[in-house]
Amino acid sequence: MTNDLDDTSWAGAFTSTTNLQLPRTGNLVTNATVAWFVVQFTNVVNLIDRREIWSPDAKSFVSSPVYDRDNLLPGHRIAGPAIVEQMDATTFIPAGMVARVDVWLNMVM
Repeated sequence: MTNDLDDTSWAGAFTSTTNLQLPRTGNLVTNATVAWFVVQFTNVVNLIDRREIWSPDAKSFVSSPVYDRDNLLPGHRIAGPAIVEQMDATTFIPAGMVARVDVWLNMVM
C-alpha cells in the first residue's frame, strides 16, 4: 500500500474490517482517512434529485443527477453530466469529465 490515496490496486484485498485503528493526527485527516476506507468498499454517492439540463452536444435537454456536496467523502467520483449543490455554490460537471473528492474534501476535475 502506498500513501497515494488514489491507488486502488489493493482495494479488493479486504473483505471486511472489524477494527480499524489509525493514528490520531488531526480530526480532518483522521476522519477523511476513515471515510476513504469506507468509500473504497462502498463507493456509493447518494443521489438527491434528477434535473433536466441543456446539453450542447445532444442539442437537447438531458436528465442529470444532482448530488449534495455535504454528502461527498474522499474518494467519491462523479461522472458528468452532473450537478453538485452546496449551501453557497452549484458545480456543474460537464459530460466526459469526472470530479473526484480528495482527502481535504476538495472536488478536483
